[in-house]
Amino acid sequence: MKKIVSLQALRGLCYIGIFLFHVGYENLYGHISVSVFFILSGFMSIYTYKNKDEKLTFKNSFKYAVSRIKKIYLLHLITTLIIFILDLFSFIEYHESFSPLYDLLTKLVANLTLAKALIPSFALGTSLNGVSWFLATSFFIYLTAPYLIRFVNKHGKMFLVFSCFVLFLLQIISCIPVFHFFGIYSDISDWYVFHFPLCRLAEFFYGLVIGKYYQDIINFRINVVIRYVLFIALLGLSYHITFISDPYDNIYLSAVLNLTSKHAPIAVGWLIYFLRCDIIFVKLLNNEFLQNLGDLSMYTYLIHNTVIICFYSFGMDGYFGNYYLIVIFLFIATLLLSKIYKYIEDALRNNKKQRLAN
Repeated sequence: MKKIVSLQALRGLCYIGIFLFHVGYENLYGHISVSVFFILSGFMSIYTYKNKDEKLTFKNSFKYAVSRIKKIYLLHLITTLIIFILDLFSFIEYHESFSPLYDLLTKLVANLTLAKALIPSFALGTSLNGVSWFLATSFFIYLTAPYLIRFVNKHGKMFLVFSCFVLFLLQIISCIPVFHFFGIYSDISDWYVFHFPLCRLAEFFYGLVIGKYYQDIINFRINVVIRYVLFIALLGLSYHITFISDPYDNIYLSAVLNLTSKHAPIAVGWLIYFLRCDIIFVKLLNNEFLQNLGDLSMYTYLIHNTVIICFYSFGMDGYFGNYYLIVIFLFIATLLLSKIYKYIEDALRNNKKQRLAN
């Protein structure tokens, strides 16, 4: 499939949202960005899955899931071990009991095996290089991808749109018993809404459906006035939904406004507008800087949190008198490290190809 450069720009924009979230700007569009990434995963999977006639078995699904994450797993391993070593030194310096060491080793195993996506603890899911929860969740979603792709390719447009609506409702409804038994803002509830693969499956499915009808979406004619009115509505809704707080005392409203369901429809809207790229604002965002940032996004995503943790662990913030300078420094440092890692990775890959050719 030919690279869709506007989607690379969207990736870059979403990475900025996640980065800003992790440096303290939590009331921006970080959560919408996460939903966009899950939907993009589904969108790309409809094209990258080659074995459409292959027998559906767990073994084949496992091979596909591994193929989707193996390129980025080494970076996950490196960033996880860096933060593990930092935490280990902290343990040696401050703890006399071995209990924290056991907890630290448990976190390491859960992170390296990606099992943390299935362990009902938000704190464990965000341990060590916390952002790697996305990789863990994605792996288990990819296990279902061959089945979902077969399902999407088999059925028509109206049935698939109806299926999206059903999945959206099921995701909301499933939160009600979880919130009832464990509390709206408990460690388990946060894990279920944000990290549990089944709770993120709907977003992946939306991406599969959009991917199947990609050409129909970009070729669909719509009046220019209506196009801009809908886009302004999307902007307003994006802003509004970002600042909606879940009602602490109402399980049902909290289920409707959970951190996944309330952002997914907005993320779908942004994906469609970047696919069509027929709005001046989107065209401006579809620039070379964001496209290049999008090309690096799978590296910057895993690296930026490690950079932030190391920066504060070594007390480097003391050398900066201005918080905005810290943010700029962290952003540039992440970009440089990502480029260096990609350069080394490409060099090693090319060297391996040359050796195989000879």
